[in-house]
Amino acid sequence: MKENKRCKRLLMANFRRHCCTANPCFTLKLSSISSITFNFLRGLRASKRALRSASDNMAARRIAKSSINWSALAERVPPNQKAQFAAFKTRSDAYMRAVMANPETAPKIDWAHYKNLIPIPGLVDNFQKQYEALKVPYPPDNVTSQVEAQAKETKIEVDSFKKSSEQRIAQYKKDIAHLSSLLPYSQMTMEDYRDSFPDLALDSANRPTFWPHNPEEQVGYVSKEQEAARAEHAKEH
Repeated sequence: MKENKRCKRLLMANFRRHCCTANPCFTLKLSSISSITFNFLRGLRASKRALRSASDNMAARRIAKSSINWSALAERVPPNQKAQFAAFKTRSDAYMRAVMANPETAPKIDWAHYKNLIPIPGLVDNFQKQYEALKVPYPPDNVTSQVEAQAKETKIEVDSFKKSSEQRIAQYKKDIAHLSSLLPYSQMTMEDYRDSFPDLALDSANRPTFWPHNPEEQVGYVSKEQEAARAEHAKEH
């Protein structure tokens, strides 16, 4: 590849030297054509960059229509993720500033002007065809559907948690109302405690227990560790 480029440069140099020797006016004409072609190519590259920038700017305007409410989002960020949220917002703002700094539309090229200046047949037409065919598509959205599906799943979990929490709150209110209706513990006798908490009070007649009357000291007590060991032993045999 490098040898081919070198050969082309040598051939071009020899061609110019021969033409310039035969016709000195050709030097000025060739330099003029080269300058025009160079300026044309440089302007075309700048126009292509501007076209891509304009496409990004159009995307930015689409984003701006559904701008993020950063204040409302910040209220939902837990304290241990505030730093990550601030870094994310900084990067997003930097991207938006870079995109909004570009022109909204691509510059217009006077193709007829360059066709009159450049004598090479088909060169300008070829560039015009490529320039007009250049399209920068808006990137497809492959994430919104996943986020919406995750939001639906999260909403179901939240609704279930709220429902179970409301049930627990209702039961706790009943327990508080029941405890509020009882005598203060400092004024209770053993009989009052038995009447108020029949399942917890000592009942030597119906449920005799050994001192200190806790579950661990009673006959037949099996701890959770012993139950797990027995279950594991049953699986092995």
